[in-house]
Order: sequence, then structure tokens, then C-alpha cells
Amino acid sequence: AHMRWHVDQVRKRVEGPIVVVTGAFHSVALASTRGKRAKQKADRNTTTLLCAHSHPALARLYGLNRAPAWGGAVWGALEAGESRPHAHASREVLVEVMRRARVQGLPVSTADAVGAWRVARELAVLRGSGDPTRADVLDAVQMAYVKGELASAGPPLESLARSVLTGDSVGRLAASAGRVPLLSDYY
Repeated sequence: AHMRWHVDQVRKRVEGPIVVVTGAFHSVALASTRGKRAKQKADRNTTTLLCAHSHPALARLYGLNRAPAWGGAVWGALEAGESRPHAHASREVLVEVMRRARVQGLPVSTADAVGAWRVARELAVLRGSGDPTRADVLDAVQMAYVKGELASAGPPLESLARSVLTGDSVGRLAASAGRVPLLSDYY
């Protein structure tokens, strides 16, 4: 009922359709529930605090987002005004995989990166999406970067690609998010 109340509040402010992303039983319940704001008393003995997550931790958390850096690259391209953010993110990922492969001594050339970009674009067209998706990028890495037998040469490059798509950043919290009391005691 509380979730429905929030949906109703948005409907009062926004004209036209809205999107509510839910899963499991919430999707069914929202349609038949009447909105009612929850009445909660503040608990003076507990505090809810946010904590920063790393991209690898986020990728493992609940299995919801296996490629946080990919999402971040798409979002960054969107914020930068790129007209095709997925295409931009795809290029960035493919180039970064090439760079890391070279550092590890794997034979991936600039021409391979150009080929991978073309493969990703063609796969997107073939699969009916306008721009390359994460799956298209992973498939392009296998098709354009792997030299020789996929079973032996593929795993190191696939691991690199997944590492790039996952990322290694750590989130930051605003000062208003609060601080764990133990940290406040010592710092």
C-alpha cells in the first residue's frame, strides 16, 4: 500500500504515462492495491546508513547488475550528450579490452579493435537493436580478438572483457548520507 501511495503521488505531479519498475509479487499487487501512506515511528535506537559499494561488489550483490561499469559508461555517454550512448560505450569497452590485453601480452591489435567494433555493430543490426548491447560486445571480443581455438585462447580475453564491463570503481557518498559511529569516534 505504501508503494502504491508513492505511485499515486507521482501521478498527481506528472501528466502522461509513468514507469514503475517492480518485480515478483509487487507487479501484481500494485494493480489491485489502494495507496496508503505507512505510519512509522522513528526508532531512536537505530540509524540507517548508506555504504559505498565497489563495482565488483555490486556485480556480486543479488546477481542484479553483472556489468556496473557498462551501465556507467552508457550513463556517462548519455550525460555527455552522445546521440548514441550504447554505441559510444561499446567502443570504449572494446578499446579498453584491447589495451588490457596488450598489457598482458595477448596479441590484440588496433585492427582487431576496429574489427570488433564492426562485429558489435553488425550483431546489433542482426539482433534487431539499434546499437550494440553488452552481449554484442562480449560476442565481438570472442569473434575479433580470439586467435586460434576458442576453448584455449578465449577464456583470458572473455575474463578481461567481463572485468572491463564490471569495472573497479568504488562509489562515493554525499556527506549527508551520514557516518558510521565507529568512524566518527576515531576520525
